[in-house]
Amino acid sequence: IIRYNKIHNHGTYWTTGIRAGGGIKIGGAQGGPTIENIYMYGNFIYNTWQWGILAQADTSEYLYIWSNLVASNGQSGICVSSTRGDPQNIWVYNNTVVKNGDREEADDSRGGIVIVGGDYYNIKNNILWNNRPSGAGGKYFQFYNSNTSTITSLDYNTVWHDTSQAALYDWLGTARDNSWMVANTAFCDNDNERDVDFTDPDGVDNIFGTVDDDYSLQAGSNEINDAADVSFSENIDLSNSDSWFETL
Repeated sequence: IIRYNKIHNHGTYWTTGIRAGGGIKIGGAQGGPTIENIYMYGNFIYNTWQWGILAQADTSEYLYIWSNLVASNGQSGICVSSTRGDPQNIWVYNNTVVKNGDREEADDSRGGIVIVGGDYYNIKNNILWNNRPSGAGGKYFQFYNSNTSTITSLDYNTVWHDTSQAALYDWLGTARDNSWMVANTAFCDNDNERDVDFTDPDGVDNIFGTVDDDYSLQAGSNEINDAADVSFSENIDLSNSDSWFETL
């Protein structure tokens, strides 16, 4: 269980294409030791030089990433890969992923939530806002799916970039806007393309990626209670009481 951490200002930039230091990385190469379950929730990760969360589920039986704030990191916000075959294995729910890849030097960013391989993802109720991939011809992908991954659920997400609305998704190497995704795939039927009423996203200092940034939702925001119910197949000890019978 990885929870309630604040990770920020980590890493350094050396030269073009070379940097060190990210947020949370877990997993490893195929054939490594198996981690029975990975739970990541309640973490605040901002202003690191690489990814916010990098998770490789090849070494995990279950992977849950939910209710994290991932903001203003140098590369992608949440990046997940897996070769597992259980359709219930990977859940990316209720995360706020904002302003990642927004550094001038972020030449390896792919967007907000990035799927780089494997099968069976469930991705719901996330806010993807103003993430900027590099080298994408001016497109602002909030979600990046690099291959024929089986996505069981991709729905009830809010996607937005205030500079270019032309392409909010990179779908198997093709730029797609939200209307195309809703009309032509089995996904995104309840996704929203709209700005988000954050309280004060660049804080009192008017600088993104600092500790005073306030990504709470304003009263009356469209995103409040505008999501699907979440039901995980696994019981989780949310209260750290050694009782594994609490459910979300």
